[in-house]
Amino acid sequence: MPITALLVASVLLSPQQETREFKDKDMDLAFQYPREWKVKKISFGQAFEFTVDEQPCEVRLINMDMEYPADLWQKSVSDIAVNRNQIVERQWEEELLGVPLLLSRLFDETSGNPTTTLVGLLFANTKNKLNFRVEAPTPVFPRAEQMWRDVLATARPLSGQLPGQAGTKPPETGTNTTHTNTKEPKTVVIGGKENTTVEYKTAPTRLLVDETSKIYGYFPEGWTIEGAKASHRGVTGTIEVTAGTGAKETARKLWLSLAGRRLGEMDSVTIRKDKSNVINLAGYETFSVWRKGPSEGQEIAHFVASGWKDGLYWVFTWDGSGAELDAALPTLEELTKAFSVSST
Repeated sequence: MPITALLVASVLLSPQQETREFKDKDMDLAFQYPREWKVKKISFGQAFEFTVDEQPCEVRLINMDMEYPADLWQKSVSDIAVNRNQIVERQWEEELLGVPLLLSRLFDETSGNPTTTLVGLLFANTKNKLNFRVEAPTPVFPRAEQMWRDVLATARPLSGQLPGQAGTKPPETGTNTTHTNTKEPKTVVIGGKENTTVEYKTAPTRLLVDETSKIYGYFPEGWTIEGAKASHRGVTGTIEVTAGTGAKETARKLWLSLAGRRLGEMDSVTIRKDKSNVINLAGYETFSVWRKGPSEGQEIAHFVASGWKDGLYWVFTWDGSGAELDAALPTLEELTKAFSVSST
């Protein structure tokens, strides 16, 4: 059932109820929320705190800059929940402001106090997407969810124009790498200087990365590999490389699964950076993400990148501490920009 139908049936925010307005230009979104809700800043967003029958409830809003397909987003939510020993009760799609609203309901009883969470992503073609988490003790969750739905009923685009579905707007040029889809000539436009092109090129160091499939990887100088583990004199931590043949979605799903598994190991995320659909110097379409966050009292970090081109893909992961990531990041980003694989 569309969210619009559900919201008509709900008890909307009363005209007499005092409200405040939330606005976010990057999400092109505004809505009204009850004045008595407490607001606090969190990493990458803010949280609203309120009570139902004196039970604490929370809605977290996170600015999401992502370009994953809808099915991969839902799979990521599911994978992370499973890694955290949560039960995925349901995943479905509704509609808000004319675009898909991707929803997942999760159940968690690991702490001894059962809680239910509603995870939502507004799949719009805005700069950032609305990602929310409504969390409440299970007995009062239905009322907490309804209160949030009443808030969503007041949502409007700041620009005055309804958003389109994600993927319907052409990618912006400028700071990001863009590319043409033509096979000839094989050139890539590098952001920074308009009309500057370079030929796709192969990195100088050829190493066997998959003995079974006889797939070789082409690394920048300074890299070595033993089995699936790669190393570089400027990098500490653990690096594992996987390569194979398959469709683009195979590479993206593997990348998303590996990144989601590592996200589940963190108590929270203190800083992260994602890059999507970037064509590297070898012509591979790449995705990468790195994050830092606490886990059992220590700061951990990870970097996960993947690339695909003409039926060949690669994925590499790096795991270590936050300090180790600071030192390794330039080298890992250089590898992402240059890495390619070959079956010959």
